[in-house]
Amino acid sequence: SPCSTWWVPCRRLRPPYAQRVSAAAAWFGVEPPALTYDPEDVDGGPLLTEELVDWMKSLGRPAMRWILGGKPEGYTRDAARADRVNWLQEERWAKAFSHLDKTEMRLLLQGVERGQSGAVHFEAASEETRQAILSHRSRMAA
Repeated sequence: SPCSTWWVPCRRLRPPYAQRVSAAAAWFGVEPPALTYDPEDVDGGPLLTEELVDWMKSLGRPAMRWILGGKPEGYTRDAARADRVNWLQEERWAKAFSHLDKTEMRLLLQGVERGQSGAVHFEAASEETRQAILSHRSRMAA
């Protein structure tokens, strides 16, 4: 079946779902997916295809919940929860690195990038970063 997924029962999207897909595409500035209809059900809404599900996933869970459920409170609640989590994470990182000056922050970011790129093992990148920061601090103290 074109719309069977592990998390959504196979079903058609009924109006105003097709309009929500168009609205979400406009809001996010993306092209809407091609909608597939059952030719034997001329009054039915678009089928919930893998392409449509993947497109909704790419917009994020709050948008998907709004398209499928149509309840703005769910969308707003999810977006607010995600924003709160992001804000709290940003606050934690800001506090954790508030003692670093600009050079130390640049060295830290370079170390993380080296570890992520696979140029060196993450542990080696961490040690190199620590040594670079300590060396910088020694030069600043002299």
